Amino acid sequence: MSSVRFSPDGQSIASSSCDKTIKLWSLDGEELKTLKGHTAGVTRLSFSPGGKILASASADGTIRLWNVTAGEEIRTIEGHGYSYWDVSFSPDGKQIASVSDDALVELWNAETLNFEELIDRGCNWLHDYLKNNISVNEADRRICDGIY
Repeated sequence: MSSVRFSPDGQSIASSSCDKTIKLWSLDGEELKTLKGHTAGVTRLSFSPGGKILASASADGTIRLWNVTAGEEIRTIEGHGYSYWDVSFSPDGKQIASVSDDALVELWNAETLNFEELIDRGCNWLHDYLKNNISVNEADRRICDGIY
């Protein structure tokens, strides 16, 4: 493992690994989700202040943003060809800072990406569909639990 972080509410843990994965864990050690998408080792993690988004830095030269509840990738931020070694949300969640192999520190404007509002609006929009559509499997019905 290369990094471990508590969620802001202290109810779960995220870990990253050189095997290109991120794992979400309960406090009793149960693996909740495995997040896959990076093509090289995942070096660091950072939760958004609200805990709904997880940012991951990777040696593949990308920063990926994940919906923690759904366990799905929201966005990939492509770098300038160097490995990313660390990533961090600002305390107010308005910026994301990263540092890469060439010692370049970058600031990304998280407000223009507006992840948490987008997730809230999407789950609000999907609520009745997920609840009432009989063709939606049971696991997918809970994709917005804790958000809407």
